[in-house]
Amino acid sequence: MDTESEKQIREILADDAKLKEKTEEAFKEVDTDGSGFLSIEELKGALKNIAATFGVSQPTDAAIRKAMGNLDKNSDGKLDPNEFSTLVKQLFQLKLKQIEKEKKDTNSTTKTEESKSSPSTKTATRNQEPHRVSESDGSSSEVFQKLQQQNERLRSELQSLKELA
Repeated sequence: MDTESEKQIREILADDAKLKEKTEEAFKEVDTDGSGFLSIEELKGALKNIAATFGVSQPTDAAIRKAMGNLDKNSDGKLDPNEFSTLVKQLFQLKLKQIEKEKKDTNSTTKTEESKSSPSTKTATRNQEPHRVSESDGSSSEVFQKLQQQNERLRSELQSLKELA
């Protein structure tokens, strides 16, 4: 089952027109001087915001220069919208992988918790009676809290991604 953000990202990656639209929106936000090109300083600001959004460490100046070198295909020292589109596509792909990993981790945690459940819970499951997770359920409480935290994190990341795109 796809989350809403996962579905949106898949749609963007599958549709060149949507990807171009999102790239243009992001480019306008990052092109703070309105020159139609991104300087290394504008790229630096964008990459630092992206790092914060994805919850990863801030890129070093060396990493930013390397990114500029990799993206700047015509070696003019600035990024045009087409060169920037490579970064946007990579970010959407990275975000999709992150969502898939979180889903996998959640499923793995849920299966582990289910295998630890008591015999009476297993009986209820076999009888098609849903086991409701409440905050007073001991080990289920941990799963409940993790799912709540993950849900909030995904909502926050989706909002950040919408703002970036």
